[in-house]
Amino acid sequence: MTTSPRNRKASTPIYQDMQGKVALVTGGSSGIGLASACAFARQGAQVVIASRREAAARTALKQLSTEGDVQWRQADVADGKSVARLVEAVMGLRGRLDYAFNNGGSGGRIAPVASMPEEVWRKTIDGYLTSVFLCMNAEIAATTPMGSRIVQARRPSLAGVSPIGISVPPLVRSSSAAF
Repeated sequence: MTTSPRNRKASTPIYQDMQGKVALVTGGSSGIGLASACAFARQGAQVVIASRREAAARTALKQLSTEGDVQWRQADVADGKSVARLVEAVMGLRGRLDYAFNNGGSGGRIAPVASMPEEVWRKTIDGYLTSVFLCMNAEIAATTPMGSRIVQARRPSLAGVSPIGISVPPLVRSSSAAF
């Protein structure tokens, strides 16, 4: 599924060095991910959004169609094989990966720990934590040695009080989180 820049806004991009770069946004069909994909596209980046549901992606692509070059790929970021296929698809489509905004993820239903079944706990851990590892692992391996950025957009608790942002230069394997 592809969109093309039809009625691109007349404004000049603020970050001209982003033009022609490739950005992957997981969870890109709604909310913060959609807004981030829009921002990347407005700066001239070639954007690939990833999400699980095609219907939501179609709606997002309609909204993004006037912003720039945006494509969609289906992926479940809690599944390592799905993430590997996603990053391979981005590399196949664009030949590079300059930016990754890892926003996708979901968990089980919110419940007090004392009454939470183990399978719900594991789904939550996989959806919010394992997915971070899987995405970063595949993206770091695919990024260019200089200039690529990976940003994590995660909530430090199930309550979602504040997001965590991590920027990881590809040659540096440790990072710090800003709360």
